[in-house]
Amino acid sequence: MSGTDFFATQKILARTEESLHEYQAELELQNQALRTAQVETRVALGRYRALFETLPLPALVLDAHGLLQEANTAALIFFGFKQHRQAMNHSVFRLLGMSEDVRLAQTLKEVTAERQQVLRDWVIRDAQGIEHTVEGHVSVLNATFHLDGHRLLLLLDRSDQAHREREGQIFQALLDNANALIYAFDRDGRCVLANAHLAKVLERTTDKLIGSARQEWLNSTELQLQVQNDHQVFINQRPITVDETLQLRGGLKRHFVSHKFPLKDGCGRVFAVAGISTEVTAQRQMEQRLQWAMAVFNQGSEGVLICDERNSIVQVNSAFQRITGYSEDQVMGRNPSLMASGRHDLAFYRQFWHELVAYGHWEGEIWNRRKDGAVYPQWLRVSRVSKQGSLPGSFVGVFSDLSIRKASEEEIERLAFYDLLTNTPNRHLLRDRLEQAIRVGTRERTQFAVLFLDLDHFKEVNDVHGHDVGDEVLIEVSQRLQAALRAQDTVCRQGGDEFILLLCPIDQPGAQICVQKLLTAMAQPFLTTQGELKLSASIGVAMFPDDARSVQTLMRNADSAMYEAKHNGRNNYSFFSADMAQQSALRVAIERSLRSAVGTDELTLHFQPKLDLSSGALLGAEALLRWNSPTLGIMAPDTFIPVAEESGLIVPLGTWVLEQALAQIKAWHASGMGWLQVSVNVSAGQFWKQDLPELVANRLRASSVPAAMLDLELTERVAMVNPQEGVLICQRLKRLGVSLSMDDFGTGYSSLSYLSRLPMDVLKIDQSFVQRLGDDQHDAQIVRSVVQLAHSLNLRTVAEGVETTEQHRFLQTLGCDQGQGYLFARPLPASAFAQWWQEHLARSLLQPFS
Repeated sequence: MSGTDFFATQKILARTEESLHEYQAELELQNQALRTAQVETRVALGRYRALFETLPLPALVLDAHGLLQEANTAALIFFGFKQHRQAMNHSVFRLLGMSEDVRLAQTLKEVTAERQQVLRDWVIRDAQGIEHTVEGHVSVLNATFHLDGHRLLLLLDRSDQAHREREGQIFQALLDNANALIYAFDRDGRCVLANAHLAKVLERTTDKLIGSARQEWLNSTELQLQVQNDHQVFINQRPITVDETLQLRGGLKRHFVSHKFPLKDGCGRVFAVAGISTEVTAQRQMEQRLQWAMAVFNQGSEGVLICDERNSIVQVNSAFQRITGYSEDQVMGRNPSLMASGRHDLAFYRQFWHELVAYGHWEGEIWNRRKDGAVYPQWLRVSRVSKQGSLPGSFVGVFSDLSIRKASEEEIERLAFYDLLTNTPNRHLLRDRLEQAIRVGTRERTQFAVLFLDLDHFKEVNDVHGHDVGDEVLIEVSQRLQAALRAQDTVCRQGGDEFILLLCPIDQPGAQICVQKLLTAMAQPFLTTQGELKLSASIGVAMFPDDARSVQTLMRNADSAMYEAKHNGRNNYSFFSADMAQQSALRVAIERSLRSAVGTDELTLHFQPKLDLSSGALLGAEALLRWNSPTLGIMAPDTFIPVAEESGLIVPLGTWVLEQALAQIKAWHASGMGWLQVSVNVSAGQFWKQDLPELVANRLRASSVPAAMLDLELTERVAMVNPQEGVLICQRLKRLGVSLSMDDFGTGYSSLSYLSRLPMDVLKIDQSFVQRLGDDQHDAQIVRSVVQLAHSLNLRTVAEGVETTEQHRFLQTLGCDQGQGYLFARPLPASAFAQWWQEHLARSLLQPFS
């Protein structure tokens, strides 16, 4: 080796040694940092271990498969491990003994570092076998502790809370299953406790009751009583027991016995009053029934005696003492035989006891003796009551004094089968006699007659002279009828002024003679306390078997014949014919069709104008009902209106007419024609069978038509049925602002004293007087008198049925104000009436209201 190479090699070695020294120094620094990190790691692990060990909760570190890796001291103690190594690799599923291992396994799989999992309501056993309710909090441990992927399971013991919850559930279950009302109210009267039974009784939920006040479900009386009871507990701080009631929906009252006691806080202060209310409604009702039973026992009209098994009297009621004359002390402990009359032999009493012992009951008539010795009949019912528990057997006898009962039965029979006013057979007895007559007539092939008699205009007797005078007339009528007939004939008051007579046996010529005798008897004046009255009668006759063979058909045919007699002018009689059957069938068909016609286009209103007789101005119109039946054709009002009145259909018909008339008034005004007053007829059915003022007020309000545009027409007979009440109804109508007209004035029998009290605006003169003007001076004088009377009462007059110019002029001469009739216009449909109105406006002959 040369010297040059040697020196080069030395330099390289020197540099290498220097590098080694630098590397060694650097390595020393790294070792120092490693030692420092190890110290820090040991400190951190020590801190983790200290924290892990000092946790008061059992803590377990698990791998992903649920094998135990770490357990703190609390966990070791809880699960009974003496050393840590005993717990290592122990399966958490076996350790916890859970029935929900699937849920735990799923949780261990799904837990992430970002999201902790909580498993609630675990029930596990500790080392002593004690059950605990726990919450399991599962989280993921990170790499800081070199436990990447491991799970930390903390067990939080909720046993005390669960116990408290169970106690609360048990307490609530006891509350809700109690058959009593349990509740508590604080000093402000607010509910702080309520069980399910209370909520059910009050038809509310428990949540709604808590915090609510009692006045929300109690009436004022019950509220006051319960508040007073609570106040007594608050003041005295002692329990009380009181009776309380609870009024439920529907009016049902329930009774309770309430035990109320104070609730105190930790300082001994009463903060609420609790109550337990037991329902005693059934007991109270039983007590009430017992009281009623005792009241019936002591106050009943029948005598009652109770005997023991030895047949000694142990109790009697007041009626027994009143009927027999014996006091309770005089019969107590004695045998009922002391009242024996001696009229019954030994066989009677043997049979009595045989039936009572064998069947437990005997009932029949028996004669006994009162204390004063009087013998009288009893109706006796005796029952044997068997021994029940501690109650001994007994015999109970109930009896009534037959002497009184028989008299009562005779009176009851009279009431049941005889008219109280006339003492003639009523419809029930008549039906029995008719059925008997049919049986005899059918068997023996004999004839008899059924007469239907109705007094003409009898209602006016009641209206003018009063019902007392009407009753006098009816009594006299029944006496005349009986005097005119034979002893075997029957006179029956059907009701009101209608009589049905059964002439049996008799043929048609004989019946005709009897009918003429009856009409003659009715024609004689009736002497009453109000003076002499003259009446007539209309009689219809149906013959058996020619006209009918049943009770119902005979009476119906006689009724049809009577209507025919009235149609022929009254004070007359008519025998039934087939034509009358057709008329009767027609009335039935009219009624049936009319029922379905209301509210359909079968019914319409026509309007007839009312004009000022001097100027020709249009003052109003009368609404007239028209009916075009699909089955019966066009029906005249005088045909179907009487049927409507008899059947009661006049009320809905009248309401329909009123509504349609108001609607037409409003329609004409809306079309620019102005307001026009329209008259509507009011029948007796409308006037008396409904609240007419209320109906009119409601319809006016609904239609927005001024009240003055409505005129109500009613006949004097309608208002005078009950004059005093009629005046009151008319006054109520007048206060609404409507106009009132009296229709057909002069054809009835009104009292002028009542007429002057009726708040009328118009008197309408019946067309029967108008049509004879110029021919009959008597009718002219009547019209003049009506006009003068109306003007003296500040009323206007309207003449109906004006058909000729002569009648028009004559009415002007007599001073009549208005008129309506064919001379001016026939009743027209609404559209035709509007056209007629416009044509007259164009000719300037009349001007409507505006």
